[in-house]
Amino acid sequence: MGRKFKLYHYQIRPVIDIYLGLAYVDASMAEEQVKNKELATKYMNSAQSLFRSLGWRDYSEEKLKMVARRELDRWNVQSQTSQDGK
Repeated sequence: MGRKFKLYHYQIRPVIDIYLGLAYVDASMAEEQVKNKELATKYMNSAQSLFRSLGWRDYSEEKLKMVARRELDRWNVQSQTSQDGK
């Protein structure tokens, strides 16, 4: 790998991790809606781990859900929970 690729990878990795974390939060919320608490917890724990690794101070479930909803609204994407009308 060249030096430029390594620098690019170093710069883009946190961005990818943020969106992966948001996907985990959305999956967690969708699993909550279908009463799959175990899988919802697994997804939320994965999201919290990613955000913790990125240096976030508040990676509580409530905060991550708020951020995910705001980001989905920003992109006009409806989460599974929004599609269900909740």
